[in-house]
Amino acid sequence: MRYKVTVNNSVACNAATRAGMGIAQIPASRARMEIAEGLAVELLPQYRPMPMTARMLFPHRRNIPQRVRAFADWIADIST
Repeated sequence: MRYKVTVNNSVACNAATRAGMGIAQIPASRARMEIAEGLAVELLPQYRPMPMTARMLFPHRRNIPQRVRAFADWIADIST
């Protein structure tokens, strides 16, 4: 390959792969959607990466907003 493309966000990554500039590793939820819509195909299924760890940091204090606590609980539930 003569040229290298580097991106720093998923929108640019998606645009580059749709423009035929190479292959990309994308989140499974996006991949399923794009494969179902006929916008992408899976390559090398025997080499799927390990799942990534999700982390959330917020200050330890008593008055954590309820929406932040709900989101943290949701992340904990889907990560286990």
